[in-house]
Amino acid sequence: MKHCPADGNPFDNFGVLAATRLVTAALGIAAAAILGTTQPGIGAQAGTFRLSIVSTSDYATVQQSDGTVFGGGMTGSGSILDSTGEPFTKDARIDVTCVVHGKKTAARLQLTTTCALKVGAGGDEFYVSGGRTEGDLTPGGGGTGRLTIGGGTGKFAGVGGTCDYEATYRSASEGSTAAACSWERP
Repeated sequence: MKHCPADGNPFDNFGVLAATRLVTAALGIAAAAILGTTQPGIGAQAGTFRLSIVSTSDYATVQQSDGTVFGGGMTGSGSILDSTGEPFTKDARIDVTCVVHGKKTAARLQLTTTCALKVGAGGDEFYVSGGRTEGDLTPGGGGTGRLTIGGGTGKFAGVGGTCDYEATYRSASEGSTAAACSWERP
């Protein structure tokens, strides 16, 4: 039999410490499951940043019986507005090059974009892809969507995450994008 005090209660002395640790661990696991969050692994890095970009686009369009198909390039520049820290540095300049394609019907928009974002004077890039299914492409319009961060070069190698963004169109070929991003590097 394990060490127990004279009264036979296994939760006295050493048992209380073990039971406390077990309950604490169970509560931590339950909280993570309920909240859907986990801590980055030991040695992992994580953070958040916000960025703003002004861009111009040059899309070709083809009218179809059920809508308009579009595709082309988008370029622009902007900056990181705020950040919890490296590798995304507050006030760093961003130069953006994207390929955009999709289809707009009377019922919906399907827009897909893939971009390389060159950050700062060092020229390291991070890559995003994703899109949106709401809103439009007309002047004064826009919409919200989500991008996935898929690594990059230099200090962005191995970085993953997501960016929720809002696009606004000033004209048929000019727009702006504001994004709030979270990232992690295992």
